[in-house]
Amino acid sequence: MVFSKLFGRSKAADFPPPHPDSPVEIVGDVHGCADLLDALPAPEPGCLRIFVGDIVDRGPDSRAVIDRLRDFEAAGLGRCLMGNHEAMMLDFLDGPETSGLHWIRNGGLETLLSYGVALEDPRAEPPVLRTACEAFRAALGAETEAWLRARPLLWRSGNLVVT
Repeated sequence: MVFSKLFGRSKAADFPPPHPDSPVEIVGDVHGCADLLDALPAPEPGCLRIFVGDIVDRGPDSRAVIDRLRDFEAAGLGRCLMGNHEAMMLDFLDGPETSGLHWIRNGGLETLLSYGVALEDPRAEPPVLRTACEAFRAALGAETEAWLRARPLLWRSGNLVVT
């Protein structure tokens, strides 16, 4: 009912079916679970795999997930988009005193641990957050940080938009 009032359509079926330019697989919310990422079968030849973001946080191995997806993208097998968890992580790097606790409460603690950065008190004070941020940035590395910052917000093929 709300959909039709907002968009003047009677039902969602009024949209044409997705028709990308080439075969595509869409994967959402890996959240630091390298084991689940590794369990995915290889994409069919010619099929592009799009990761919709939220590749970090909550799971135990965000570092491995980032490394694997960077390699996957470099091999031309897919694309990785920016999710809200990657945005929170970058906000932490840009302002640990103002954004750190929000990210940590939403799974950032696990990401820090996967990079060898321990944070004893998840309600840490600004000096502790700054120190953790510096250690995290060093462990992350400039190339990986640049890769994360370059993640697009959406990907499009044919009439299909993924975000």
